[in-house]
Amino acid sequence: MARRDGDGRRRLGAGTDPGADPVETLKRRYADGDIDDAEFDARLDRLLDTPDTLAELEAERG
Repeated sequence: MARRDGDGRRRLGAGTDPGADPVETLKRRYADGDIDDAEFDARLDRLLDTPDTLAELEAERG
């Protein structure tokens, strides 16, 4: 999970797995009560609209 340090910058928490599936991480944060319904829905929509691979991203841009 990302947290803010003293300067307000985001940093990764000790329990963050950089290789974890973003949707599963989002579901866990929602289940843990870290985010509410609206935040969950907004982030899920954003994740589902994000290209899965660099090739998809480049195709979208180009």
